[in-house]
Amino acid sequence: MKLGIPILMYNGFFTKNRTPTGSNNISIQAFEEHLAYLHNNGYTCISLEDAETAYKRNQFDDKTFCITFDNGFYSQYKYAVPILDKYNWKATFFIPTLVIGERKRKKLKETYEFDLLPSDKMMDWKHLEQLIKAHHFVQSHGCFHHRDNLKNMDMIEFEVVESKHVLENVLGYEIEYFAFPFGAYNAAMIENLKQENYQMAFTNYPGILTPSTDIFRIPRISFTDEDTITTFKCKLSTGYASNSKAFYSKARASIYQLFFIKDLLNGILKRIS
Repeated sequence: MKLGIPILMYNGFFTKNRTPTGSNNISIQAFEEHLAYLHNNGYTCISLEDAETAYKRNQFDDKTFCITFDNGFYSQYKYAVPILDKYNWKATFFIPTLVIGERKRKKLKETYEFDLLPSDKMMDWKHLEQLIKAHHFVQSHGCFHHRDNLKNMDMIEFEVVESKHVLENVLGYEIEYFAFPFGAYNAAMIENLKQENYQMAFTNYPGILTPSTDIFRIPRISFTDEDTITTFKCKLSTGYASNSKAFYSKARASIYQLFFIKDLLNGILKRIS
């Protein structure tokens, strides 16, 4: 295994078997299989704070990992948390503040672009407070959840600043970590995160946290309903599902280190679309 920390990323969960579609929602049985494999093979689940410390000290253990959840889906609370409790493992939940407790499914789909299962819904503040009481962690996933949050500085500042203030005021502790909605970021957003005293930011691009990682563009390992335990093991050890996908992701990451190129490419793609 490459020296570093895999940061696992999950979205929604379903309980009944269905035909795989490539969705980021996976079966709760697959999630349970992931955690059983990690436990049975001697892995230790650590917090993002511990991962930050390991990164800054350049002290990486070869069998540590983190678990993160995006978007605040209720299925995470109902189905995944009891499995975490079984192993006494703690996770971080990245929450977009404007959708907390939102019940309008059409709005969730069209405005916030959620791939919400028919059986799922959004967590409310009571669920988040229960997560905190159980020693899990809640951090920022912005305010809105859509692909246009980088249009201008006002929108960027709202995503970064307002989400932090809302969560801090309700939960009562400092918000230090940010997950980019849809993995989208630019130089202005990262600079804003630094100004607001965030300590780390997370993409949805594949890879693992290593000594050479940019701490404000940390990759995470996501899963779809097409993944098997074999691809899970490959992603866990390398950060990628295959060698070809590893090459593509590393090439993209190298290009995107130059923010003006990334912003230029994103602008061209938007005009084309």
